[in-house]
Amino acid sequence: MFRRVGCDFEPSIEKDDGVSESERKALEDQLTRLRRQHEEAELKSQKKIVELLEKTSEQQRALDEAKDKHREFQLNHTELQLKVDELETKHRASVLKAQEEADRAKDLADKHQEVKQELERHKQRAEALEKERDQQEEVARRHQEHAQQAHQEVTEHLSKLEEHQKEMVALREQLKTASEEKKQEEERIQQMQEELRRGVAFRESVDRSLGKAWTPPGGEDVFSIMNVNTFLLEVRIAGWAPRQGLAFGSKPDMQARADGLVRWFQELKEDEVPDVVVFNEIFSKAASTIFRQLCNPQWRRNGWYAKDNVLACSTSGHFGFATRVLNPAGWVKISGGVVIMVRKGLYISDFHEEAYVDHDFEDGMSQKGFMRVRVGHPSIGDVWVIGSHTQAWPQNAGIRVKQWKQMWRHIDATIPEGSKLVIAGDMNTETSEVETMKKELHSESPPLDESGFWLPLRTPLPYSSYGGGGQNAYLHYDHQETHEKSPHDQIMYVSAGNKYLSPKSMRWQYLPMKSDGCFPSAITTPNISVDDLSDHYAAYAQLCYGSRCQIQQLSGHRGFTGIGLGDEIRCCAGRGMVAGKCFDWAPGGVHAGQLRGGGNAGSAAETRTESPVSEPEKAADAPEEKN
Repeated sequence: MFRRVGCDFEPSIEKDDGVSESERKALEDQLTRLRRQHEEAELKSQKKIVELLEKTSEQQRALDEAKDKHREFQLNHTELQLKVDELETKHRASVLKAQEEADRAKDLADKHQEVKQELERHKQRAEALEKERDQQEEVARRHQEHAQQAHQEVTEHLSKLEEHQKEMVALREQLKTASEEKKQEEERIQQMQEELRRGVAFRESVDRSLGKAWTPPGGEDVFSIMNVNTFLLEVRIAGWAPRQGLAFGSKPDMQARADGLVRWFQELKEDEVPDVVVFNEIFSKAASTIFRQLCNPQWRRNGWYAKDNVLACSTSGHFGFATRVLNPAGWVKISGGVVIMVRKGLYISDFHEEAYVDHDFEDGMSQKGFMRVRVGHPSIGDVWVIGSHTQAWPQNAGIRVKQWKQMWRHIDATIPEGSKLVIAGDMNTETSEVETMKKELHSESPPLDESGFWLPLRTPLPYSSYGGGGQNAYLHYDHQETHEKSPHDQIMYVSAGNKYLSPKSMRWQYLPMKSDGCFPSAITTPNISVDDLSDHYAAYAQLCYGSRCQIQQLSGHRGFTGIGLGDEIRCCAGRGMVAGKCFDWAPGGVHAGQLRGGGNAGSAAETRTESPVSEPEKAADAPEEKN
């Protein structure tokens, strides 16, 4: 403050002689300058203070504005947070609503599908009812025609009565002659009984004359049973007589195969005849001839001449009694197709039958069910036998389970504890169903003897329905079953724990029933010859209920093609041999010329229209199977 340009002011110490005028004036000037400088400095300081105050005021104002904006931002943030919370709440509500709508849409879709399925079921029922109505209308029309024919037949019957009266006179004469022959027969029986006392060698001839079946020594405690699906199906409605009513669906070669089955049983030796034979698919006139020839000419499917539904056999053959057919046919529905027949010396009683409650439309028209009889055996006592034919086709496995349950309910309610009980029939079981069937029927059976014991086989046989090239001819030419490999036919005994008596042992096998000679068949064009008597192979079992259970093998019955162990393999006319099996496309077969290379079995194959199976498919079968 006290510096000056070019010099410094420094007050001097007053001297004892005082201040001069010039010095005083200089001091006043200096003081005046200092004041002026002080005032200027004061003014600058004031201005600086004012500026600082103004700046402080502006900063305070800015600070206040910032605080205001901060509070405003806080308010805005709070409002935005509230809006975000509100939007999140709305979003969650919308998500819940969307989920509810999705669940509702799914429920509506499921209900739509159920309604659609129900509509389809109603449509199928309507079509079935419409079809049944058309059939009933056709039945009614044919019934009216039948009534008109009946009037004419009554007139003819009256004329025949006179002829019958004449025949009665002749019959009385025959009866008188028969009485004399009976007396002679009784005398011959007494003579043979006397011979029986003299030696065991005459036992078989005496038993045959007395109408009894001879049992070989060592086999008295064996119960043998056979199941035969005859494939003799002809659907005929609204008609009792053979050529009345509407017939359709006839299986091929029925009469030739029926005659072959008759010869097959007639050619059995007396000690080879099964104790019981259960027949399936007795649905035709041709099928009826089996029992008229093997049992009694008066046998009828509806049991007209039977007593208590069982007919005594009158022929000189191997069998003693036969039941009528299961659930006989009506005007619309056909029968259940099951018949049970026993060898001479055994008896049938306690006949019972039921139709299955659960079935599809097709099987419902055939009244399938089960037949139960009690068979009197001279060595082992009574054996209850149930014969059945259950629901067909693999897709109906659930229906078969219901049918087995129905069968078991009957067994459990009616057959006494401690009884011997055997079930046989075409159960239509696939391999995967066998254990389920045994569980539902509380039954047992040992593993199948695929190589055979009663008839040892050249090739092991694991199935009763065996399609494919070189196997069963009728399955081979059926487009639905050409590759069938199923254990449809079953024989088992019921144990139910210890409720029923189990055998000490059991053996069973599948048995191809074949004719000794080939017969022509129209199953393919050009025609070929076959020796198969059915589309199923029979099932045969021996159950031992004691200690005398010696097994005797079946003689003969190897068929033309040779099915027995060590038999020569032959092919019927129209088929040639490849890898030990018979094919119509092989060299010598009716379709051999349709292969490239003039019938060379190793050449490439073309697809034929005459057979439902292509040539490559048949060629592929040859190395796989060895029949």
